[in-house]
Amino acid sequence: YPDAGLVTITITNKDDPSEAGTISQILFLPASFAVSAPSTQTVAKPFGFSVTALNAKGEVTPNYTSQVSLRPLAVNPASIALGVLAPSQISGAEFQNGTASPQVTWNLYGTIKIQAQDSKDSTKQGLSPEITFLPKSLSVKVEPPGGRDFFYIGEPISLLVQALDELGAPIPNYPGTIELSAGSGLTLPGEYTYTGQDAGEHKFLASALQAGEYLVLASAKDGSLKAESPPIVVKNA
Repeated sequence: YPDAGLVTITITNKDDPSEAGTISQILFLPASFAVSAPSTQTVAKPFGFSVTALNAKGEVTPNYTSQVSLRPLAVNPASIALGVLAPSQISGAEFQNGTASPQVTWNLYGTIKIQAQDSKDSTKQGLSPEITFLPKSLSVKVEPPGGRDFFYIGEPISLLVQALDELGAPIPNYPGTIELSAGSGLTLPGEYTYTGQDAGEHKFLASALQAGEYLVLASAKDGSLKAESPPIVVKNA
């Protein structure tokens, strides 16, 4: 049988139609799923991908309308314990002519594959190609102490640098290396590689050797992201 669904088979004697028997409903499931998705996405940004139910010959089963579970599989990094793929299921109503095209989000940095499984038989499954998720932006925040809007010469200047997702939240597993740069007169720390303990944000300390107004540029070492601080005003004590 080439399609998916519930089927009843009736067997009738060719010479005597009164002699007949019926096999109760038989459930036909797809042999596999074809899963496709764009290769690069932004963390926490909804994106569309498609799941198509196929029979044993690789043909579409247009009447498939069962629920499908979605599961992320780690590629890099190896641990995705904090990962949330939402939604984690496709309802049967979303399938039209054997294909569903849901919108989903993923909350971590890195590369995964998405596995689609039939809810009645998990051996009926399919796997997407690799999908890489990147930050949307960097952010540099400066907070002068004591409610002031300036710093004094030599006073520690706190710079909070965050790797942000589509919703403006720090990405909990961001592993990038950040470099800070500014004009002369401002002493900055060296480059820094984020760890899991940073949870997407790290505080750097700088100090000014002379009064003036400074801007700090934070950039990912691979050149993918850049962000500039608000003006940093430094005065004589």
